[in-house]
Amino acid sequence: MTRRIHQYRLLLTFLWCTVLCGALIAMRFIVTDHPTYLWLLVPNLVLAWIPYVCSSWISRRLERGSRWTLGIAGVGLVWLFFFPNCFYIITDIVHIGYFSRSVSKPMLYYDISLHALAVILGWGLGVVSLLRMQERIRSGYGVRYGHAFALLVLALGSIGVYLGRFLRWNSWDLLRDPMKIVRDTVQAMVEPDSLAFIVVFGFVTGSLYYLVYNLQPERSR
Repeated sequence: MTRRIHQYRLLLTFLWCTVLCGALIAMRFIVTDHPTYLWLLVPNLVLAWIPYVCSSWISRRLERGSRWTLGIAGVGLVWLFFFPNCFYIITDIVHIGYFSRSVSKPMLYYDISLHALAVILGWGLGVVSLLRMQERIRSGYGVRYGHAFALLVLALGSIGVYLGRFLRWNSWDLLRDPMKIVRDTVQAMVEPDSLAFIVVFGFVTGSLYYLVYNLQPERSR
């Protein structure tokens, strides 16, 4: 019961932050008469919610005694495909450099605050979803497999962020042109600049995830 209450509070917190992001974007539109950062909410935060919803559904099914089936595995793939969107929002802060450079200083700090909230929200949705999935793997296959799973997902997430930010691939392109994405991924892993971004971004997000993971006192390690 305590765990359900905790999950419910998390959901309410994420919903509240999403509504707040929408309100801040709406207020900016009223003041400037231009929907400059509407895409920060739609589709970026909408896409970041997909892994959270998928992980919640999978976690509930497995907690009720269901085994891994093709249906659950399929939802797991959807979770994995959209997982990078949670951390991709961090790179959206680059838009402040050219979308907000001509605004007043108060509006500039307003935009920075808006982006910071969106980044925290997206990161939180991603971390909670990965914690849930790691817990499911740990419960079924052991702690080591859970850790290996989390490391693999974080690495793939960093690659996904690179493909999305610099090569402009979207999550659904994995179904439309998967081989081109595989080729671009291989190419990114051999180019120094792209590899440096992937490694550093993965190290930062992984370190932050590890910090949150270790703040879970009830979690067996």
